[in-house]
Amino acid sequence: GVMDDDFIDSYIALKQEEVARLQLHPHPVEFDMYYSC
Repeated sequence: GVMDDDFIDSYIALKQEEVARLQLHPHPVEFDMYYSC
């Protein structure tokens, strides 16, 4: 392949960290549903 396995593994790990950080916060629509009065 064009990219070696180490590069792909590092990229996946980086993206998984981004996803984990996003999952800690509510989606704007959820925020609107639960916190709008």
